[in-house]
This record gives sequence, C-alpha cells and structure tokens, in this order.
Amino acid sequence: MTAALRSQLSWSTTGIEMNPLLKFNFLRPFIHMYNTWRMNRYLVPRLKERYNLMKGKDANPGKSVIDLALKAYQAENPSKDTIPAAFQEVAIAQIKLFIFAGHDTTSSSTIFTFDLLAKHPDVLARVRAEHDAVLGPDPSEAGPRLTETPQLLNQLPYTVAAIKEALRIYPVVAALRVGQPGFSLVAENGQRFPTENCVVLGDHYGVHHNPSVWPDVEKYIPERWLVEEGDPLYPIKNAWRPFEKGPRNCIGMELAMTEIKIILALTIRSFDIMDAYKEFDKVTKNPKGMVVDGRRTYMVRGAGGGHPADGYPCKATLRY
Repeated sequence: MTAALRSQLSWSTTGIEMNPLLKFNFLRPFIHMYNTWRMNRYLVPRLKERYNLMKGKDANPGKSVIDLALKAYQAENPSKDTIPAAFQEVAIAQIKLFIFAGHDTTSSSTIFTFDLLAKHPDVLARVRAEHDAVLGPDPSEAGPRLTETPQLLNQLPYTVAAIKEALRIYPVVAALRVGQPGFSLVAENGQRFPTENCVVLGDHYGVHHNPSVWPDVEKYIPERWLVEEGDPLYPIKNAWRPFEKGPRNCIGMELAMTEIKIILALTIRSFDIMDAYKEFDKVTKNPKGMVVDGRRTYMVRGAGGGHPADGYPCKATLRY
C-alpha cells in the first residue's frame, strides 16, 4: 500500500516542472492506473469491513476521521447496507491523504528537527530538561507515562517551540492552487495579478526565509515562539505557514505535531543523532558537498514534499 502511494507521488506532476519530458511521459497514466488499483485493492475491502462492523448495535467506533465519517453517514442513512460508490471514492481519497501526510512529510520534518537540535546543544539540553521535568528522569518510562496520561504532551511548550522553529526553517510542503476567472492577487501597492489560467504557488520557504519578515532569519531560535507580543522576535501574524492557513489548511496539522512530539519524547534523551555528511561526501568523492543558506542539511524536492539532501546520512549513538 505505502509502496504504491510513494510510486504514485513520484510519477505525479504539479504543472511547474521545467523539463518537458516530465510533463509528457506516455507511461504516466498507465502507472497511475496501476498504482490506484494496488492501493484500492488493499483499502476498499477494509473500508467495507469497517462499515459492516459499525452497523451492529454493539459497535464501538473509534475516533479516526474515517470512523467518524462512516458513523455520520450511517446516522443519516440507517437503511443503507452498502457504501455508495461516491462516498467510497471520497473516503478512499481521504485515507490516502492521511497515509501520505503521516508517512512522508512528518518523517522529513522529524529529521530536520533532530538535525537542528543536534547542531544547537543549548536548545537540545533545554528540550531534554523539559522532558525530564514532565515525563520523569528515566527516558524508558516516557512511553508508559504517555500511554497512561497522554495529556502530558500538552505540557511541553519548549519542545513545541523547537519543532515550530524547525518547520519555519524547513517547511516541507508548499501550497498549489489553480487560478480562477475573475480572481486576482493584490499587492500592497494595489497592483493586481490575475490568476486565470495560472498555477498559483505559495512559496513557504521564501516567506520563512525573508529577512523583512523574520529577525535573524537564518538562526534557529525556538524562543521566538515563546516571547510576548511586542518583542522583536514575536512572529508576524500569518507568516508561519508550514501547514498553510485558513479553511484549506492541512487537516493533519495536529496529528503531525503530535507525532513529532511523541517521537522526540521517546528518543531524544536516549540517543545522540548527528549528520554524517563528512563521511558521506568522502565515500561519494564529493569533498566539498553542496551548501544552501550555510547548511549542508538543505532541503530538496522529493515525492510529495521536501526531503533532507542525500537522504540525510547520519549516525545515532546510544546515550545510556
């Protein structure tokens, strides 16, 4: 299932590719059909099975998006014994979206957070101290404590700040919108830019690295997410956009933030994780390596979102 989804993403286009061979590959529609068949072969039977299980009087639906959607549909259509094709199509599309969001973009964001923490020992020490205070001094007890009291994740404000700052420096997705007739983007000086027949790209990386928007723009400063309004570091409204804004923001935002917090809570005190680019560049006979904005850990476009350069070669050392 996941392999088919990743293949689908790697064969998809956004409309902004410069290489015409990427746009007009005659194999693409056939590969898309094959991957769709592979994914649906796995997902459709499980969706129907879940639907049938939830019809019973003693059914105990979970709180997942699909369970809630199925429950709402059954409440409105109690006499329906099968899922209509239109509802099934929408439900399957949403399942694929959640699998993608939880598998690809979250993993890249987690890696970038690990890397920035490793390169800023003072921030890393403060994150670990916060975990000691909230989750207990024994890292092996973090999992059982969170299982028993998941609300403890809400008591890690500095960890959240460290993650948000990592997402500012490395926003792994952008926003694509199809322009509409009669709809224009309006600049501060009043100049209008019609969007009809255009693909509108929200360049989150550009906004997040704009020195007129962010003080000390290239520095990793989690404290900017903890200061009071009026402080020079206080973020400008709507400038932070890794999950976009408004009614079409990422529906998986809370899930992604929760996953990254859990991963850090279970690992950051037990392991030291450092990049191994020097060793990688030596093996690949690339002695200098490429640097972007002063970082060897720069972001490259991958299937579905931004990924760490060269797959982020790294080494993990057990601390205890």
